[in-house]
Amino acid sequence: MLKPLKPKSCLVSNALKLPNCFVLLDLKKPVKTGFFYVYNKVIDLKPKVTMMKFGPIFLGVALAIASLGAVADASPVGIWKTIDDETGQPKSLVQIAMVDGELQGKVIRLFRKPTEEQNPVCDQCEGARHNQPIIGMTILWGLKAEGEYYSGGKILDPKNGKVYKARLKTLDNGKQLEMRGFIGFSLLGRTQHWIRENP
Repeated sequence: MLKPLKPKSCLVSNALKLPNCFVLLDLKKPVKTGFFYVYNKVIDLKPKVTMMKFGPIFLGVALAIASLGAVADASPVGIWKTIDDETGQPKSLVQIAMVDGELQGKVIRLFRKPTEEQNPVCDQCEGARHNQPIIGMTILWGLKAEGEYYSGGKILDPKNGKVYKARLKTLDNGKQLEMRGFIGFSLLGRTQHWIRENP
């Protein structure tokens, strides 16, 4: 603690431990306080002590908030515009959601030419999906988080009715999605890059 020696002076030692210390020095030579040299002037140490105590806390909170925002943006959950890897044209909008800890995706819109059937069915699909409308159909299912990827699931290509193994991850802070469909090993397949649709 500071112990006044004279009406206009106080002890310099341990000054930085006090949150409210105004030190008046009547010295001819500079005295080192531990962090800086002081001359004949009044020094308010309160702001310096406050920043030293709470600065790291405020910085940690700010970084945590920014990190949460980045994690939210990088999530594959949302609506995505699928791009044909052969033509580069938009094909559909797929809504991806987390269901029981697994990613599922269903078609909510198709981009069709005026001369094409606007509500086509999957005539190449097998089983329960055969001849069912593609709009509203679940074409992606069973993917779980594994490191930077979601994998272990399947994806259906309504164009030919084939089901492939699937792996995906987000890119560009969640603005793009890399979708990989393959048979057997990941090297034997096709990759599409989907674009996130703004809500």
